[in-house]
Amino acid sequence: MPDDDRFERLLRGRGWRSAYRLAAGNSETNLLVDSFIKAAAHALRNQAQSPSLSEVANVLCESLNVPSLRDARTPSGLEAFEHLSNGLDDIGAKDRGHIGTQLAIRAAERVFVEQARQMEAVSSEQIQDRLGEAFVADLVDHQCLSRVRNGIAEKTNRTVEQQHAWEQELKESLKPQARKLFHSALNANDSGEVRAPRSTATPPPLEVQLHQPLVALQR
Repeated sequence: MPDDDRFERLLRGRGWRSAYRLAAGNSETNLLVDSFIKAAAHALRNQAQSPSLSEVANVLCESLNVPSLRDARTPSGLEAFEHLSNGLDDIGAKDRGHIGTQLAIRAAERVFVEQARQMEAVSSEQIQDRLGEAFVADLVDHQCLSRVRNGIAEKTNRTVEQQHAWEQELKESLKPQARKLFHSALNANDSGEVRAPRSTATPPPLEVQLHQPLVALQR
C-alpha cells in the first residue's frame, strides 16, 4: 500500500494497518479474523487497556442474576438495572481515561438490555461470552473500522449498504475468536499477559503468495 494512503494514516497501534490492507484487498474471512483479533490483542496490551475488565463482567453477571429481573411482579427489572448502573459508574470513575474500560462498560450496558428481555436466565459463562463478542466488536470498530470505513468501501467498490452488511458479517465471524481473546483478558494478571488465540487461517505457500497480483489501493 502506498505510504500516502490517507485512511491508513488514521490508524494507531500495531496490527490495525495490516488488518485494513487485508480488508481493502477483499481478503479471505479467516485471514481477516486473525488479523483483526491480533490487532485487538495488542490494543488491549497497550492503547486500549481495561484494568477492570473482570469487574465489568462480574457486575453484568450479578445484575442479570438479580431474582427480581424476571419476576413479573417487579417493574421492568429496576433493581437489576440500578445494580448494573451503580457498579459500572464506580468502575468508570476508577478507570477514568482507559479506553478499554469505557468500551467494556458500553458493551455491558448493551448486553444487559439484550439479555434482560429474555424470559429464561442464562449462565455466567454465556453472559461473559456475549460480553466478549460485543466488547471485541466495539474495540475493532473504535480502533479501526470507524476510521477507515470509507476507505474500505472505496477500495472494494461497495455501497454504504454493502459496506454495512460486510461489517456485520465480519463481526459475526469474529465471535468465536473474540470469546477466546476476552477469556484471555479476563484471566490475565495484567494487560501485558493478554494473548490472541491461535490463528485459524492457514496462509498459502510462499510461492503462491509471491505470484498473487498486487491490489491497487491508491487512486
